[in-house]
Amino acid sequence: MRQFAFGRITAALLLLAACPNKSGATSIADLSLIYHVSFDDGTLNPDVDTRAIGAMTLGSSETSGANPTWVLEDGGLTLGVTQPVGTTAPVSSGVFATPVDFGPGSILGMRATFTAPSGPHSAGSIWAVSLGARTGDESDLAGETRAGATLQSRGNVARLNVVGASVPPTPVNLAPAAFDALYSITNPNVFTLELIVDRVGGVGYEALYFGQTNVFSRSFTYAAFLPDGGPSITSIGPSIAISTAPGQTASVRLLDFQVFSVGESSEGILPIGVIFLFLIGRWRRAR
Repeated sequence: MRQFAFGRITAALLLLAACPNKSGATSIADLSLIYHVSFDDGTLNPDVDTRAIGAMTLGSSETSGANPTWVLEDGGLTLGVTQPVGTTAPVSSGVFATPVDFGPGSILGMRATFTAPSGPHSAGSIWAVSLGARTGDESDLAGETRAGATLQSRGNVARLNVVGASVPPTPVNLAPAAFDALYSITNPNVFTLELIVDRVGGVGYEALYFGQTNVFSRSFTYAAFLPDGGPSITSIGPSIAISTAPGQTASVRLLDFQVFSVGESSEGILPIGVIFLFLIGRWRRAR
């Protein structure tokens, strides 16, 4: 009888260990860090890389005359780009972790920390700092399917925008004090963009932080990156883009990039030591 009870317990625990828990994620706290680049060592190499993604890769929209720039120094990477006069298409400069593979049934979370965004604030100018997920590789081409959280500058206002939502959310401008803190020339705020692409629960989430303070956040659904369909996400990372500001340059300093997912140690798999101790305790009580 005791042997039979022990066998049932063993079978149940082994089944629990073998079946990952892939419920949806509503915050980064639900996920595990799988990739991290701090730029502190003057390279694009990760100091955490549980899925062997490798070093980040510089990339751009490959627009003639856009002059994308990347300056890696002092614990950060400054991204810059210029929209050529006569160009109406967006231009961009970024750094990407690629190839990756986040298809249907996966959960992707990202955080990127920036400072010193600089660009035009004249009427009609539109440019943005972005944290994005898309198809393709380091070439940030217009035809790729994409999703992203963007801190968008439109003239003298700033707002958090969503790229790739099934229903574009109503734009909400940040308070003037937040705008001044972001774009201060002498003492710009450090800020963090956060993005979740949950292809299990079918939801997206974006947020803007000043330090540890949540300035703005919202949930939405994606048009293309669905739980049961749509292409795999193969390239992820921060970038800066100009939509409308011919002849103007925009730049931002990237300080940190983190990627989260359902980690190898958090997918409902119990450590073998925990399983063993639990089994021994149950067996002793059954004696």
